[in-house]
Amino acid sequence: MMSESHVSQNSSDLFCLENDACWQSLMSQNILGIAQVSLTREWLKGNQRISEILGYSWEELPQIKVEYITYPDDFVLEIEQIIKLNNNQNYNFCIEKRYIRKDRSVIWVKQTFSPLKDPAGNIKSYLLILEDIRDKKISEINLAKSNKKLDKVLDSMNVLVAKHQQAKNELIERSHYAKLGGDIGFALTQSKTLDELLKCCTEAIVQHLNINIAYIWTVNQQENLPQLVLQSFSHKTEEIATRFQDILTYFNINSILETGRPCLVDNLLYLPQSETFSKKDNLISFIGYPLKIEEKIG
Repeated sequence: MMSESHVSQNSSDLFCLENDACWQSLMSQNILGIAQVSLTREWLKGNQRISEILGYSWEELPQIKVEYITYPDDFVLEIEQIIKLNNNQNYNFCIEKRYIRKDRSVIWVKQTFSPLKDPAGNIKSYLLILEDIRDKKISEINLAKSNKKLDKVLDSMNVLVAKHQQAKNELIERSHYAKLGGDIGFALTQSKTLDELLKCCTEAIVQHLNINIAYIWTVNQQENLPQLVLQSFSHKTEEIATRFQDILTYFNINSILETGRPCLVDNLLYLPQSETFSKKDNLISFIGYPLKIEEKIG
C-alpha cells in the first residue's frame, strides 16, 4: 500500500537534524523509528526504535544499505517512489513494506520517506520514519483467512441447500405422480363410462402436474380432423379453455394425426407464431400425444 503527499520543505529540516538539541528531541521518540538516510540509502543515524524494529544495532546499521534488508517483493515499489521523489523535490511518500530483520524474520512497517534539503534547495539526504504495524498486518491476514474459511462454509452450505431443494423437488414430483396414478387408478375402478374416465384423467393431469389445460380429442373418421371431446383447466386459464381452434392453429395438432408422432413445443415465448398467444395466456410449452387403438389414432 502506498500514499503520497506534496509538501513544501526548506533547509530547516536538514538544519534540525544537524542541530544536536533538535536531533535529541527526535531521538527521544520511542513509538516511531526515525533515521537519516544518505542519497545512496545508507543508514546515517537514528533513534533506538529503529534498532528495535530492524533488530540491528547502530554499530551495524551504517554498514547496511536499506535495500539489503528490504523484502524482495517490496523493493521495486520503493525504488519507483524514490525516483519520483528525486524528480519532484516537494514530494514525499508513505508505503507499507516489509523488512528482513537480523534474525531473518519479516516485519511489516509503515514507512514515510521525505527529502532533506540544504539552503539552496538541493536534496542532501532523506528522513525515514518507521512505524511497526505487525499487529495490524497479522489481524488483516487472520481476517482474510477467516473470510476465506467463511466463504468455503457458505459455498458448502449453498451446495447442501441446493441438494436439499433438489431432493425436495424430486420428492414433490414423485408425490404428484403418485397422486396422479392414484386418481387415475380410482377412476378406472369407479367410472361407468369412457367419458367419465377420460374426464377424471384430464382433471387429475391438471391438478397434479402443474398443467394449465388438458384436452382430449378424437378423430372425426369421416373428415379425418380432431374433434374436442373433453377439457380440464386451472382457474387461471378458464377464459382461454374454449379457444380450441386457436390451440389447433398454433400447435398444429393436425400434424399429430398425419405423422402419428407426439408433438412437443418448448419455449413458446421465442416462437413468432405463438408469442402473442403464449404471453397473453401464460403458456410456455405444449405437448400433444397420440393414443393409438388397433394401430389407428383414436
